[in-house]
Amino acid sequence: MKQFVPVLFFIVCSSVYAQLNYIGLKDQSNVRKAQSIVPTSVTYWSKSKIIDDYIYVSTRKGIYRKNIATTLNDTLWQLFAFADVPIRNFVKKNDTILGVTGNEASDTLMVRSTDNGQTFTDFTAASFFNNTAVNTILQIDQHPQNLNEIVVLHRGYGFSKSSDFGATWSLLNSFIGGYQDWFVGYNPNDPQNIMYTGEEIFFRSYIQSTYNGGATWQKVDSLQTHCTHGVAFHPTNKDIMVSYGEGRIAKSVNQGLTWINTGSLPIYIYKVIYDSNNPDVLYAAGSFQGLNNNIQIYRSTNAGDSWHLSYTEAVPEGQGVLDLHLYNNKLILYTLVNGIYSLDIGLLNVKQEQLQSKLLIYPNPSNSVVNIESEYLLNSIKIFNAAGQQVFYQLLNSKNATVNIETLTMGTYFITLYTQQGLITRKVIKK
Repeated sequence: MKQFVPVLFFIVCSSVYAQLNYIGLKDQSNVRKAQSIVPTSVTYWSKSKIIDDYIYVSTRKGIYRKNIATTLNDTLWQLFAFADVPIRNFVKKNDTILGVTGNEASDTLMVRSTDNGQTFTDFTAASFFNNTAVNTILQIDQHPQNLNEIVVLHRGYGFSKSSDFGATWSLLNSFIGGYQDWFVGYNPNDPQNIMYTGEEIFFRSYIQSTYNGGATWQKVDSLQTHCTHGVAFHPTNKDIMVSYGEGRIAKSVNQGLTWINTGSLPIYIYKVIYDSNNPDVLYAAGSFQGLNNNIQIYRSTNAGDSWHLSYTEAVPEGQGVLDLHLYNNKLILYTLVNGIYSLDIGLLNVKQEQLQSKLLIYPNPSNSVVNIESEYLLNSIKIFNAAGQQVFYQLLNSKNATVNIETLTMGTYFITLYTQQGLITRKVIKK
């Protein structure tokens, strides 16, 4: 079994900073409870999405929604579709909804409503069982312009695509990780580029990518003892994207062909999002491994090149964040156990933002030593290579440090500094 040891650090969060606002669905959206109930050998991970001014949350009891433009702060939700059916995710075209269920079965893998959720029927294609008698659909996504085109990720045999909103399907890639398979998504700036991610049987992450709508595929990233949970695509630039997973955040600037590690966080990262109004700002959230009630939000203010802890709050039995959205300067958090919360980003802990400006690292690039000067007390230093592997560790109790990097090979590295105000990661070049 893989071992994950979280790095602990402390941050003071006083009442002048943001506070999580509970907005409902504690029982219905309890993912851990669903995982103990839904009859499947594949772990049930449900998703949420924002369409127009509504947030939709897939749960073990169907899809719930609320108007977040007018009723964000109350705890009232409407049961929108597929009552009492465990839904992983869904797509929507006008009044027609296709929901992917949590079932592992020979039917009811997909359900359809043609009257905006009032009634529904089983809409599982017979072709889903061409290669296996029992199947599970793990995730679904929809072409950003052509709503008739949808794709699904199967547990049984890989990736399928439909051009008629689920009436017929074509199997386009038989590769599947088999241990964990998490994500499928279109690049919104180039829908011919589709990716899916997860982890192979022998604990090695993968990102499968196509650049011609599924005709051909290639594995564009792989890391031992890791799972890639998903990809966040830049709002306007098809070449820029960020992948995230078990503590690792990586960035690509060539449409996923190569990746550089830009963040090593002490959590399993379940979601990264861009601020569409300012793509230099990104947010990340997830969960500690093991019992931990802290909800933590990480932020990058330099296009994902470095990350820092921006907010933390203890939520009883919270167990972290599974999904994350940004709407009208509020983060909306889908927690694993304790329901849905909102958080005003205008009130995030500004002390964490100041860490960037209070730190000096030089010379950079360097072929011998790197000097670190900070206005805050440094507790420890870690250095990671571009693949996310730790290559250096040192305990400190000082505001200044000198690190010898002569033994490191030439390339890109990331220095992570731990302070009582939080952590910060900077990129360093060894020449």
